[in-house]
Amino acid sequence: MNIRKSDDLKNKYFTAKTTLEEEEWLFNSKNNDPEIEKWATYVNKNKAEIPSNLKDSVWSAIQNKEKRKKQKLIRLSGIAASIVLFISIFIYNYTNKINDKKNEALLNEALSMFPKEKNVAEIQQVLYEDNMVIVYLASK
Repeated sequence: MNIRKSDDLKNKYFTAKTTLEEEEWLFNSKNNDPEIEKWATYVNKNKAEIPSNLKDSVWSAIQNKEKRKKQKLIRLSGIAASIVLFISIFIYNYTNKINDKKNEALLNEALSMFPKEKNVAEIQQVLYEDNMVIVYLASK
């Protein structure tokens, strides 16, 4: 019975259909053929053990990744804010230059509507002059 069970488990093992309990029984039983004994020694020597601090190291790696994402987001936000600031300053200065040119053109147009007058001092004579007041006498 043990030999038949062992053969059935061996066939299931090589077709990758055994459970962990069946594999454990297959490798630890004493009625194995040499082929299974070789596999058993190989599997027992190369068993991977879970490190004791695996949970902590995985958790810290996840936290570090989240922290790096936040830092990257903060950096990118700062860069984006700087770019927006520089663009807004450039647009503000550019529109002010355009407005200054428009205002100068409007002033020149308004001044061209008035006739050119002679100097006020040539037309009028000074009657009285003080630090605060200058009184002119109108000429004919």
